[in-house]
Amino acid sequence: MFKRIFSLIAIFLIMQALAIFAQEPFAEILQNIQTRYGSLPGLQIDYEREIISQSMAMMNSKSKGDQASGRIYFQPPHFLKIEQSKPKPETIVSDGITLWWYVPDKKQAYRYPAAQLGKELGLLNEIFQGLKKAGEHFDVKLLSPEAQKDRFQLQLKPRPPWPDIDFIRLEVLPDGQIRVIEIMNYAGGLTRFILGEAAPKKSFKKGFFLFTPPHNVKVIEETN
Repeated sequence: MFKRIFSLIAIFLIMQALAIFAQEPFAEILQNIQTRYGSLPGLQIDYEREIISQSMAMMNSKSKGDQASGRIYFQPPHFLKIEQSKPKPETIVSDGITLWWYVPDKKQAYRYPAAQLGKELGLLNEIFQGLKKAGEHFDVKLLSPEAQKDRFQLQLKPRPPWPDIDFIRLEVLPDGQIRVIEIMNYAGGLTRFILGEAAPKKSFKKGFFLFTPPHNVKVIEETN
């Protein structure tokens, strides 16, 4: 459960963290990422997600893993909402203080202190407020040849290491659009996100990033 929330949040850490690594030989593509995402007052973006187990990855299996799809909303500095539509509706929403995970099918809502997600949300806030120290968080490596002009692959290795997450791999178009995000854990499992194009959002309705549990929903407090 926690790993799923972390994986979704990681999308946003990646989209902005790259902007500060303006070093050769991939300064231009990173500048394009910054231009595309860095100044947005808010955004919405469609996603498809697949979780591939270690055994599937080792066998190079063509069968589909655990799949989901939906839409993500973000507004700086710390407002996040993830609406999963398939296979079953679920919602993750945070106002920077409290994070809710609502599972209508089970009539359950999990409430977390946002601080419990530690540096993941903390780094997210930092990213959208200037990235003053973001260069300390990743080692970045260009995986695809410079001659490959239709797309680039970048690898981000957290520094210092993160629990569970070994590295993050991205597929980026020359115009800076992030198309694929792959999050690799230490056991060899893979979470892959395929992203649509980010649509700018100038504003959101009042209360959009707040959640009030329906009267028939069991609230589960997660404090550890």
